[in-house]
Amino acid sequence: MPVYTSKDCYMNNDRLTELLSRKLSGEATATEIEELQHWLQSNPGDQYFTEILLTYWHHRPDQHVSLDHAPDQHFAHILEMAADPEEEPAPRPGLLRRIGKLAVAATLLAAIAGGAWMFMPKKAGRVLAADVKRNEVVAGKGIRSKMVLPDGTQVWLNSDSKLEYAENFIGTTREVSLEGEAYFDVVKDSKRPFIVHTSAIDIKVLGTSFNVKSYPQEKTIETTLIRGMIEVINKNKPQAPKIILRPKEKLVFNKLAEEINELPAGNQKEIRRDTSHNKTMAIAITALPPNVADSSLTETSWVYNRLLFEGDSFREVAVKMERWFNIKINFKNEKIANYRLSGSFDRETIDEALQALRYIAPFNYKINNNEVDITD
Repeated sequence: MPVYTSKDCYMNNDRLTELLSRKLSGEATATEIEELQHWLQSNPGDQYFTEILLTYWHHRPDQHVSLDHAPDQHFAHILEMAADPEEEPAPRPGLLRRIGKLAVAATLLAAIAGGAWMFMPKKAGRVLAADVKRNEVVAGKGIRSKMVLPDGTQVWLNSDSKLEYAENFIGTTREVSLEGEAYFDVVKDSKRPFIVHTSAIDIKVLGTSFNVKSYPQEKTIETTLIRGMIEVINKNKPQAPKIILRPKEKLVFNKLAEEINELPAGNQKEIRRDTSHNKTMAIAITALPPNVADSSLTETSWVYNRLLFEGDSFREVAVKMERWFNIKINFKNEKIANYRLSGSFDRETIDEALQALRYIAPFNYKINNNEVDITD
């Protein structure tokens, strides 16, 4: 099966973004233009996006693009002109804002910068060999990507994640396998359920929006329902009662739980609210905070290019930061690793993020290439 990674398809994101930004703002030198043209001639995928971007830049109705809108939203509208996809949800505006033409160009290009989205419209996909039956898409550490499946379902893939799916959804079901984290906006098809397979649970839907987090090195699998309805099945106990999630509910499956509470069929309410003992539950369901936007939920904020954490230990935050920034964090003091932290990162560098954390927790750090040592 073909395996697609960002390294196969894209120039160094920072350099590509810089060249396109300078060209759009009219500040590129002849050498920079030549460098950009040489790259685009060898990479038709990037050429496609560049042509769309240039068309939008020179023909957009409002020549003064507002920086009050998020770059992902701008780029979604650019793609809409060429491929007419469904309009994307508007993410939260970035924290760092610049002024001037170069900044406007850079803002529009932020969606393809390092650590941002790689928007993949239907018309820009690779041509696959006719005998290939399954595809595998990989988002490495520091990369978050978006794709459209054969049925039109949109998938956002978080860092350090892998999604496998059939080249064509033929048959009575639409099935994908996930390792890592992904957000799904599933096209409704009552005759063909959409099924997400993870290592321990399956999630079955008809048409809905939900998030699944299933990293192999973590002890839990999480699924969070935003809209619609999903059915969760324990793969190790297929005869156990199925669990139905309502909108704004989150299910956490503990892969290491020693006790799985056996309940009679139809007793899902008991599964939801049985917290009367101290034994580790294999499955726990909680309600998300009411009246909170998807971009401000810890479970789905990453879809809007935000790394959000609330009351996590520094060690737990470090795991998220390692995927987000493609780094390795080492703690030299266990007390520091247990600090409880709350906050969010948007477009900060790793150095800026660590500097911000120092305002709420006392520690020192040293960055050596892709490794960070945390000390007291």
